[in-house]
Amino acid sequence: MTITHEIKELAFSNNLDYVGIAAADSLKNEPEGSRPSDFLPDAQTIISLGVKLSLGVQFANRLAHSRRDLRHAIYSYLWHGFGLPSLHYLDRTALLIIRFLEKQGYIAVPAMAASSFDIRTSLTEFSNIRAAVAAGLGDLGWGELVLTPDAGPRARFTSIITNASLEVDAVPMNLNLCEPDKCKELGKGLPVCASVCPTHAIGPSEEKTKIGDKIFRTAKIDRWRCMWGSMGLSKDSLGLKDIPMPDTVGPEEVFNGMKERDPAQSLELMVISRGDYCGKCIMECPVASSSKVNELLLKAKRKSRGKNAARK
Repeated sequence: MTITHEIKELAFSNNLDYVGIAAADSLKNEPEGSRPSDFLPDAQTIISLGVKLSLGVQFANRLAHSRRDLRHAIYSYLWHGFGLPSLHYLDRTALLIIRFLEKQGYIAVPAMAASSFDIRTSLTEFSNIRAAVAAGLGDLGWGELVLTPDAGPRARFTSIITNASLEVDAVPMNLNLCEPDKCKELGKGLPVCASVCPTHAIGPSEEKTKIGDKIFRTAKIDRWRCMWGSMGLSKDSLGLKDIPMPDTVGPEEVFNGMKERDPAQSLELMVISRGDYCGKCIMECPVASSSKVNELLLKAKRKSRGKNAARK
């Protein structure tokens, strides 16, 4: 059994859904400071690990966003859709793989699954999204999310950079899971991810992103506007209080906005520390959207309308 095969067996035995290997130089076009060689000078390969979000968690997110009276349903997503898969599944498995590689005489540097922001650049320290695409696990969507054939963007990823020369997985060249021009028909003139974004953080400006030999058409993402929504600083992203968002958002504006949150909302994250109140670009994407979740959501909406009619 090869080292590559053992790594994949270890990942799948720890209940992960995706594992792929990319050549380190497939991400040589990343911004300076975020390339594999910046983290490990003799980097050879990148291991990408992923786990799908459960259907129940997807439903909980969409239920909370569609029915204000059930806003508390988002708690399921905050932990089971963000904290648990990132911290307990992806990061734990990454640690096991790192220890395995070290026993073989190699060095391996992990990225955080719940990726943090470098406040100087608003970039994540290392792109788990682009690493997953480079490893052949999915397409890069217009909204800068990994799109897998079976889950769309509804998965979490982490990465390990190593100086081990592992067997690299082939990158599918013709997945074409994201078709932004067709998606505009569903999103009323904008791709769905942009049309549902409560802070207008996605596009409409575009750029080209090169991963390996493949070039993707992607939206320009305003990371700080995205953070404004994910931190729940507006009621449209399930905040308890609408905090006016400045035209230009940066770290100072986000920090000041967080100080203005309803105290009750500040206490909500005490148990899990990290979470994302929004996630609408992920959940509303039509790629691999679950018919079961969609049907349940329709039932929940009908039930709500029935209650409202009865009150009248």
